[in-house]
Amino acid sequence: MFGTFPTVGAVLCCGNLGTVVQSKNKGGHGMKGVLLGLGCLPFVCGGLMDWYMMQNEEARLPFFIIGVLFLVLWSAIAFLMLPHMENTKKTVRWLNAVGFVVLLLLLVQDLVVGAYWTNFLGRWTQYYYLPMLYIGFQLLNGSLIGSYVISYALMVVVSVMGCNWRKIITRPVKKPV
Repeated sequence: MFGTFPTVGAVLCCGNLGTVVQSKNKGGHGMKGVLLGLGCLPFVCGGLMDWYMMQNEEARLPFFIIGVLFLVLWSAIAFLMLPHMENTKKTVRWLNAVGFVVLLLLLVQDLVVGAYWTNFLGRWTQYYYLPMLYIGFQLLNGSLIGSYVISYALMVVVSVMGCNWRKIITRPVKKPV
């Protein structure tokens, strides 16, 4: 069961999804589930950051470093998952699908409702982009909703970069004749 990376990722990140991953086809439903599960990783990081800040109110987190490290991790996930999907487009789409839904929910809360929901869903949608929020906030000079959009765009860009890096590294070298 722990013979390949996607199975380990499924067991660690998605609970019992490991049994679904056993399909041998590229881009099978199991791989999409693994990518969706890995796409939930920002919830974990943002939740841990929030927990730490609430426990240590005077402590300052290195938000820029956390953001950069998270984007490197996001690119590495795309790099590692590309061989298990059909192409870059599907890898990027499934890895960032959760982020897109969260972004839509944040836009509804901010632009339509005019306030963030105080329930579980409202809190966790804000946690999702917390690891990258500082970078987006600095790029847009203070716009919160714009920071969410920039954070999502950065996640998409670095996942494309990770897939392209995989293609460059694994490209067969042509020998001169």
